[in-house]
Amino acid sequence: MAVRRLHTPLPIYAIDGERTILYAPGHLAVVSRSEARAVEAALLCERESRDASSALGRVARDLRSSAQNAVSSWRARVEAPFAPECLTVSLEFSCNLACAYCFSSPRGRAARQSLDERALDSAARWVAERTAAKSGKRFHLVVAGAGEPTLRWEMLQRLVALTRRQAAMAGLGWFGYIATSGVIPADRARWLAREFDMVGVSCDGPPDIQDRQRPFPGGGSSSAAVEGTAHVLAEAGGRLTVRSTITPETVERQAEIVAYLHDRLGATRIRFEPVYRVNGFSPDDGAWFAENFLAARAKARELGCELSLSGVRLDEVHGPYCNVLRDVLQLASDGSVAGCFLRNGAGEGADLPPAVGRWDPATGEWLLDMEAIAAHRGRAGRIPDRCQECLAAYSCARDCPDVCPVVARADCPPGFRCQVQRELALAFLLEAAAEAR
Repeated sequence: MAVRRLHTPLPIYAIDGERTILYAPGHLAVVSRSEARAVEAALLCERESRDASSALGRVARDLRSSAQNAVSSWRARVEAPFAPECLTVSLEFSCNLACAYCFSSPRGRAARQSLDERALDSAARWVAERTAAKSGKRFHLVVAGAGEPTLRWEMLQRLVALTRRQAAMAGLGWFGYIATSGVIPADRARWLAREFDMVGVSCDGPPDIQDRQRPFPGGGSSSAAVEGTAHVLAEAGGRLTVRSTITPETVERQAEIVAYLHDRLGATRIRFEPVYRVNGFSPDDGAWFAENFLAARAKARELGCELSLSGVRLDEVHGPYCNVLRDVLQLASDGSVAGCFLRNGAGEGADLPPAVGRWDPATGEWLLDMEAIAAHRGRAGRIPDRCQECLAAYSCARDCPDVCPVVARADCPPGFRCQVQRELALAFLLEAAAEAR
């Protein structure tokens, strides 16, 4: 089904079929073909036509307004000063699993630990002060990105306590999220349920998938431990979300994975992500992945679950996952400030953007390179020419993190993630249009 862009420079699109779907980020209308031609003519006028108060005039006006809001919202995000309201911490790498696709492991290199309580407290205070300047915001703590955080138990407990304290001193509410492998003792699972607003458990599906993709270092099964942790979290009143990594081997089992996570882990909030970086997918696999994701989404709805994929979210204006675009201060274990969520201090490669700051123990301050941050935001916020005709241009992570928008060439051809997100965006809009009729 063909997508046409109706306006330049505004992101307003038409999807032609029996009836025409008109779309701008945040607004959708379904009209006849003749009505679509009238709306298109109104959109091409520099000034509002005399029949702007008519039904079709209002459609044109609402599309234009929504598109303008999306453009201005994205421009403001790219150009605004960096003012984090979320502190993400990657503790020193330590893990009790040997996932086949791990991007966090030092892989034989010694991961340096430079984050002590003084450094964490300083960062929490800095984020709290900037969050307090924004109306109606909460302090967010995210613990993720370097193996299993509960293996750094004492540091994790101190981190929660000091961020709560800094949030309270700034007059802020506190929200905490932690990502765990789920292979943890029951008493620690109960603590997570009590202390964090949301606990993200990584589970890739039924035992034959989980135990192949996320085994213990010696090759042992981890699935029973994850199921047990999910039950403990539920009994303790924890709010559980499950993240599954989808590989080429599991693409066609996505609906089955949803059913397993619901039936055996009690999950009602599920997120699927195609495996990161060197992942075995080619651009031609995009439609295949999307077809099976949509089948899994239908199964999730049947079971009363929510299934999402972070790469395309039509209900919000967003771009790549860059921390500095999302007002996130991410501390890597080596004491650096990471512009990319994949950089956690474990010796990552040159295909990721460099750190944008560091902890200075001599002065007790975090030294941020604001010029580097501004340059990073500018490059990451650029919408490539190849995306201009795509209806998800303002609601897509593009090929991040497989291809970094900061260090890669601007003319990179579309990759696997681009194709997945293009397919899903169209499917989501067709679904919304069917519901609107």
